[in-house]
Amino acid sequence: MILMNEFFKNSEKEFLKKLLFSIDLPVIVFDEQRSILFANERLIHILQINPEVLQNQNFFDITFDNKIKDQFYFLTTNIKFFDSENQKEIELPLNISIFEFEDKIYYLGTIHESYYDSLTRLPSLSIFELNLEKIIISAKRRNRILAVLFIDLDQFKFINDTYGHTIGDLVIQKVARILESTLRIDDLITRKGGDEFIVLLNDLATKEDIYYVIDKIFSYFDKPLQIENQFIPITLSIGISVFPDDGEVAKELIQKADQVMYKAKQIQKNSFAFYSESFEKELKQKHILEKKFITDYKNNFKNFEIVLQPIFSNINENRFCVEAFEVFLRWNNPQNSLLDVTQILEIAKRRGFIFEIDQFVISKILDFIKKNPVFTFPIHLNISSRMFYDVNFISFLKEIVEEYEVPPNMIVLEISEATFNINESYSVQTVQKLKENLFSICIDNFGKNINLFLLHHIKPKYVKIQILNDSYQNLKLIYEVIDSLYFTLKTKVIINKLEKMDLFKKILESKKIHYFQGFYFSKLLDLKEVITYLQKGSLYEF
Repeated sequence: MILMNEFFKNSEKEFLKKLLFSIDLPVIVFDEQRSILFANERLIHILQINPEVLQNQNFFDITFDNKIKDQFYFLTTNIKFFDSENQKEIELPLNISIFEFEDKIYYLGTIHESYYDSLTRLPSLSIFELNLEKIIISAKRRNRILAVLFIDLDQFKFINDTYGHTIGDLVIQKVARILESTLRIDDLITRKGGDEFIVLLNDLATKEDIYYVIDKIFSYFDKPLQIENQFIPITLSIGISVFPDDGEVAKELIQKADQVMYKAKQIQKNSFAFYSESFEKELKQKHILEKKFITDYKNNFKNFEIVLQPIFSNINENRFCVEAFEVFLRWNNPQNSLLDVTQILEIAKRRGFIFEIDQFVISKILDFIKKNPVFTFPIHLNISSRMFYDVNFISFLKEIVEEYEVPPNMIVLEISEATFNINESYSVQTVQKLKENLFSICIDNFGKNINLFLLHHIKPKYVKIQILNDSYQNLKLIYEVIDSLYFTLKTKVIINKLEKMDLFKKILESKKIHYFQGFYFSKLLDLKEVITYLQKGSLYEF
């Protein structure tokens, strides 16, 4: 909500403040000088305006006579103010009542019915379209994705005919509240009429994000809605258009989402369809795989497997020795070509079980080391930010290495620069405690966002650098950075994700890098293959 001037300064006005906050309508209060004193959150949300725009605003045009002092007077009129952020004039049709408080005259305005739906109190379609046009302009400028969802209740006529129109109205109201609850504050929703709703998903990073909202919406209707004493099953059909792929005009995006909604209705209940068929096919395949992935996770990590990739040190010329192994998670599914390791971990982060996956990986690899005394190499474990910032992280590591009788100095914790940068002081303190317990630190993805303060205080044993194939011209600079790291911090550098011989040979010429990893040297090995691999010895020529 917005509080302006000194309108609500002392406790004597607490009752009035609570009353205004509780009104489930867009509300604005101004004084005789036309200065805005108060605007509630619903008004801000409907207008999609920055609250600061209203600070110290005066209505520069108003159509009623200032001499009216009758506190029971009520009228409908238009007021105007200037949106300085978007450099445009905004006109509001208000229902205005005049009241007196502590010998002063104030005006209470609620947005006219044309601005919101009288049944659901959602913004009207005209306001939705107006705000969508503004958001499209912003999305173009910021290169962001938008999605318009056209939502229709299946067989709503049957509900009206069976339970009556009063119950039908209550169903519409409850569905509106549910849909609102699934959205973020920057998203928009309107009721087009009858049993149809339109939703804007604003500021999406990827198109895949649309699926998580749809899943969330459908999950709310898994069970029948209880309306008074009736339990009414509700299913939805959703048509989806995407900006900028399917259009760059509000009406066009709404129209296309509307058109494809009928396609969803023909599939089955609780279905959705995208306007772009090729995109829909690709995303639905990934969506099916993701559901299978989550099912396997919940089924005691079924089809999850630990795999390792060797890290080599250069002895001389083309002779290399296995130095360590990095640990990865693989999900064995016949169709997992559509989901790589990075995508799998992203799913786990979004779904909130990345911490449990970290625990699973660590326990499995330590169990393997305990049962195979021949395996004496350090292991590199990827640690998510969720685990790193958990208050029990260090105690968990200490307990689990003790449980599996694995020396802590065999463990190298690979943590990304981005994770350290979330909280610098916490990171430094945590790393210090980890080192005190003999765990080693490797900064992963080094160089994307170098923080010299953290680098100096963390003093990692390793950093990992990936050199892209088009980076030959930058090798000299990279070598100088590597020399400085070793000279200053005694940090060892691992060149990661080497796949091609020409790049490998180019790097090898420098004789400045001694640790190498990538598919040029070795594929990912399952635990049985690791033992076989080591039985051949640890020395290799490339």
